[in-house]
Amino acid sequence: MRVIIVIVLVLICSCSNRPVNTDGHVRSDGELPACGSQSTMARFASCIGSSNRSACEQAGGSWHAIGLSDDPICVCPTGQAGCSCDRSSDCLGACLAEMSTMWDCSDARGTCSDVAPNVGCWCWFDDQGNASGICAD
Repeated sequence: MRVIIVIVLVLICSCSNRPVNTDGHVRSDGELPACGSQSTMARFASCIGSSNRSACEQAGGSWHAIGLSDDPICVCPTGQAGCSCDRSSDCLGACLAEMSTMWDCSDARGTCSDVAPNVGCWCWFDDQGNASGICAD
């Protein structure tokens, strides 16, 4: 499954120079978000599309296994650590919040992820601003 997601992301990133979310959404306005490091955000699309260690590290990413997988993948800084968000499209990575109680996202306040892709149990915000408790490997 992870290989399919990476392939889809590589294809999406190679077809566009517009900022790309890790879930495959290209920002509709083509603009970088206002909050965050503009230089890091500008490298994000090439980083997340990297398929080998050299390209990953050249784009500012780090090549290693994450989650339960033993296969290395490019983990890319988004440049948006600490930026508040209401929906996934507010971020280059993911709009996340910690779950105070497992699966309870009723009081969640989103923050853009500092890297992408993300693993772990979080409140994940969709593009409509709805938060759902999801664990991703």
